[in-house]
Parts: sequence; C-alpha cells; structure tokens
Amino acid sequence: FAELFSEMGVVVEIVDPSQLECANDGVFLNGARVDLVYNRHCDFYLETDAMAGLRSAYLAGQVCLTPNPRMYGLLADKARLLRQRVRLRRTHARQLLRRPDTTTESALRAQGFSDRIIERFFRPLFGGIQLDPTLQTSSRVFDVILQSLFAGDVAVPATGMGAIPAQLAAGLPDGLVRLNQRVTAVAEHEVTIGNHRITADRVIVATDGPTAAHLLGLSPVESNPATCVWFSADTAPFDDPYIVLDSTGDGPARNVAVMTNIAPDYAPPGRALIAAACPGIDDPEAEGPVRRQLERIWGTPIRTWSHVRTDTIAHGQPRQHPP
Repeated sequence: FAELFSEMGVVVEIVDPSQLECANDGVFLNGARVDLVYNRHCDFYLETDAMAGLRSAYLAGQVCLTPNPRMYGLLADKARLLRQRVRLRRTHARQLLRRPDTTTESALRAQGFSDRIIERFFRPLFGGIQLDPTLQTSSRVFDVILQSLFAGDVAVPATGMGAIPAQLAAGLPDGLVRLNQRVTAVAEHEVTIGNHRITADRVIVATDGPTAAHLLGLSPVESNPATCVWFSADTAPFDDPYIVLDSTGDGPARNVAVMTNIAPDYAPPGRALIAAACPGIDDPEAEGPVRRQLERIWGTPIRTWSHVRTDTIAHGQPRQHPP
C-alpha cells in the first residue's frame, strides 16, 4: 500500500504510533499534518495507552482512520458470533455441560469479544435470560442457552404462559395431576403429601432452589431474583417484535418488550402491553425508577402509561456460578 500511494503522489510514512503527535486538533508527524492513518497496530478499537492520542484525534474528527473502529468492531464481533454458532451446532448439549467451566463474562472475553458487544448486547440480553447482569453465571449454562437461541425462534403462547403446563396436562388421564397440594417430603421413589404417600419410578423436583434443597436435604442454594414491571399504553413505543436492550445501566430494566407486538391478545384491542425486565433484583417498588428510565429513552409519552402491576420473584433461578 505504501508503494501504491507513493506512486499516486501521496506522501506515505510507516511509523510506530509513539512517533505520532496526537491531539484534539489533529495528528502530526515531524510537524506535518497527517490526513489518513492506516492502522496496522492491531488495536483496532484504540483501547491501549499507545493509541490514546490517536483515539482522541479520531473522536474529535481530526483524522481519517481505517479500518473504522466502529465498523471493524461490528464485523469482528459478528464473525466471532458466527464461529460460536458453528461450534454450538456441532456439539450436543450434554457435551457442553461437561466442558471446562468459567464465568460467562470470562468466556466471552477469552473468545475475543469486544467490550462494546459485551456491554451493549450480551450483558443486557443474557443478563436478563440468566437473571444475572454481572455475567458471573457458568459459561456452560451460557453455551446451552446460546445454542437454543441459534436453534429456533423465540416465541410466547398466544393465550399466555399457562398454556404450556395446560398442554402437558391435557395428554394425561383425568385426575392424575394434583394442584395446590404441599409436598412435605421426597424420597427416592416416593413423595409425601400430608399423611398420603405417592410412589413412582422417578421423582423430579422442580421448584425454587431453597425449597428443593430443603426437600432433598441438600446445602442451601442461592438464587437469582427477578422483577418485571408491566405497563399498558394507548400506543406502543415501537411496532416490531423486538427486545430493546438498555446497556447504559441507568436504571433497573435491562430489556423491554412490547408483548402485544408478538401476541396481540395479551391486551384489549387498542392497548399495548409493555414488559420491562429487571433481572437480579427483587423490588416491588421498581415502577418509579423503571418509568424514569424509560422516559429517558422514549420521552414524555411514558408519563401517560398505566402501571399494570409489578411482579417479583425472589428465587427466579438457582445461582449457577462455575464450581
């Protein structure tokens, strides 16, 4: 490239970044202004101390820089995400759960993902899915979740989440499913409800961590809590079936979805149902902070939204840190 530009009459110098004089008013080499920097330092995000001056000049619009840091970051992170998709498609979930383990954040950084995509994409999205904005959840769990997202579409039942257990129960004989009965003890092939014992070939305990630990005589299990603030509005803040991610950390909500953009029957005709997910907190008073946060995103129309309710789950998921 140096020879090519020189043949075109452009003055070209190959230098170490330390030789450049960088400031907000431009980049200079031996007193001569530099118009274009072709960055081969490999710090394409301008994050190291050696590139700090060049970063300042670039952000001030005083030098043309190639590759463009933002575009390079987008393309590089997309390529890394594609490699993860290929890897996960070739690996069974059982194998993923046996791999060497670390935290989700450590795994992402080891795979080369930039700070930008970790903070703007993975933390608000997977922090919501794992109920852990710190991304300290096991990387094995992260791999299984990411594999599932790659494998199919995300959807909700048209008549509400209760349709899932209802569909499971519909294929069973009448009277087999017992509701609203407290289990007092669990053994290998036995469940005790009050003074009544039920035997079975297999017993599956599917409840919150502390309750499961008590029934099974295990050590106490820590939990990740969750809060969801629901609003109703005359007009949705957007019309597409998207999840909006807030990476600023300027409020408890990490992501927001207009549920009626996906399932119109979730609200009466002419109304929009909005869910603001607040992973990692158990706060029944979250409506105020969430409303102020969403107003900073979509402006004053948020003040007209009606607060439907705030759901809190103290034991949303077991805390699954790496061993």
